[in-house]
Amino acid sequence: MPPAAGALKRYLYTLIPQSWSALLSYTRYRFECALRSSAILGFIGLPTLGFHLETAFKQGHYSEAGALLWVFLLLIASIRWWLRPQLLPLYLLAAIWLLPETIGFSNGGSLWRFISVDIWPTALRQGDWGGLLGWLQMMFSEQVWPGLVQTLLLTQIAVVLSGVVVLVCYPFASRALAGPVMRWPGRFLLLVLRSTPEMVLAYVLLLLCGPSGLPLVLALGLHNGGLIAFLVANASDAEHKSSLARADDPKGLKRYAYVETPRRFPAMLAFLFYRWEVILRESAIMGILGVATLGFYIDSAFEEIRYDRAFLLIVVTALLNILVDTLSRRLRRLAHTDIQLEKQARNISINCR
Repeated sequence: MPPAAGALKRYLYTLIPQSWSALLSYTRYRFECALRSSAILGFIGLPTLGFHLETAFKQGHYSEAGALLWVFLLLIASIRWWLRPQLLPLYLLAAIWLLPETIGFSNGGSLWRFISVDIWPTALRQGDWGGLLGWLQMMFSEQVWPGLVQTLLLTQIAVVLSGVVVLVCYPFASRALAGPVMRWPGRFLLLVLRSTPEMVLAYVLLLLCGPSGLPLVLALGLHNGGLIAFLVANASDAEHKSSLARADDPKGLKRYAYVETPRRFPAMLAFLFYRWEVILRESAIMGILGVATLGFYIDSAFEEIRYDRAFLLIVVTALLNILVDTLSRRLRRLAHTDIQLEKQARNISINCR
């Protein structure tokens, strides 16, 4: 592009063509993430699969809940066949036509009152700075600090567990380690782990293990570990297919320990750092299931119609996520894993299938 070219021409003829492939790949990946998120939104009342799943579990209709889970897994597994560019206009029109009546803003006055009055502490609106300081001290000692500590502890344990799940599971889905036939059961296991939303996994585990932080940690570790293990296994398959096998190549456990795992470790570390912020966000959100994270206090504040408390806790959660995301990027740069992450991101839509 000539130096005299304007910013718009550089954008249209240089930046977009160079990034178009990565943009499409990441958009497909985020669409799959959006499917999982839409299921989770059912837990707050929207008529998605998550709503019917929660209803079935609460009513003890476990066979119905199992059938709904299978439907969701099939929806994710078949995305490569029904997500076609030529069908997107049809899907968009159908989505608008079938949009539930619960979506929308029917009362603009209530919305304006919410953002101008309800989310601000009474002491702040009245100019009572001493009262505001006391309110902030109370919130910090009773909700912000306990929620922060619990969220960070559960997040760190879940990150470590995710790494363990990757190391244990990826060889069973790798052609180089499990073989062309035996890898399919491993790939199916990883499909189940990565496709089932963390909230659904945590809800099922809560029913089995009882209310504690353990179901949350297990759900986050299994889901994120399954996702990263799938990507690592696909990277192993791609390299195995493109390289020539040597007669002295090690087999079995030696190949896993001395060949495949050292080669995959930088990409695995990059994805763990990348998913760290996601795990933190999910740890906070899962408080609505009863675990005393920041999400638990946010959910309690909304139930008690204390929107000022909820707003403060949401701001704290957002700032915590920004901090962790910044730290994650710095650690990736220090570990020289950004190149590995970018290389994997170019093929992420193919690897996630």
